[in-house]
Amino acid sequence: MGFTSNIMGAVNQAAEYDNAKNLTLAQGLAEKNKAYAQATETRKAAEASARMAGLSMMQMRGNQRRDEGAARAAQALMGGTSEGSGNAMAEGVRRQHESAIANAMVSESVNQHNAINEQVTLRRKGDEAMRAAEAEANQYRMAAKATRTGAWISAASGLAMATAGAIQGAASAKDFNANQKVEAEAIKSGKLKPGETQYLSTSDALKLMNGQIGVNDLRQHSVWQEGLTFGADWGSAGSSAANAFNPFLARFTTPSWQDGLISSYVSRNKTMKGRPFAHI
Repeated sequence: MGFTSNIMGAVNQAAEYDNAKNLTLAQGLAEKNKAYAQATETRKAAEASARMAGLSMMQMRGNQRRDEGAARAAQALMGGTSEGSGNAMAEGVRRQHESAIANAMVSESVNQHNAINEQVTLRRKGDEAMRAAEAEANQYRMAAKATRTGAWISAASGLAMATAGAIQGAASAKDFNANQKVEAEAIKSGKLKPGETQYLSTSDALKLMNGQIGVNDLRQHSVWQEGLTFGADWGSAGSSAANAFNPFLARFTTPSWQDGLISSYVSRNKTMKGRPFAHI
């Protein structure tokens, strides 16, 4: 029947929506995993930097003790004491080393803070990419579900109307054949004249009057042919009517659905490029 191609088209379209949904989710998950992997690498690099900074500061502290001891020894050789002005040289060395160690601590603290911020940004980027993908995939999921639902409604409506049409077509053929026979008998008995018939053609009526054909020679309407013709026509009409008034299919012809799908697609692609995080 004519409406079967539309139903198969809807089923194929729903399958395409499913494929698009799966592809979108896979892309979103890949973006999330990539961002999380980068965050993990950033954390590992920060941990390694912190260990190296700690070792460096320990070495600086050892150098401080050594240089302070050397300064005190030099002061003692010059006749100075370990108190008052005699300790000035060692104190200067100590302050110099303390300043260097403090600067190293501040520098590493800044590095660790930046690493933490970068990890948060990367994970947030991955989460946003996944959420955007899920939003877009949800549009495809709804589209597939609605398309399948619409196809079933269209099929049910078309089948019901096709069945009713077939019954009506068969009944119409039977009525035509019966009424044609009645009029043919009336023509032969003289109760009707050619041109007064509704089902019997004028040419057949004249042939009956002249004895050229008999009642059984009249062309009969095929019950099966009429049933199939009516069924196909009514089925297509029923399917078309279901599509026209089907909210599941009509929703995809509205700008709001298209805008929602486009918006989610654009949002996901912006997220993948990192533009939503330009303010961080």
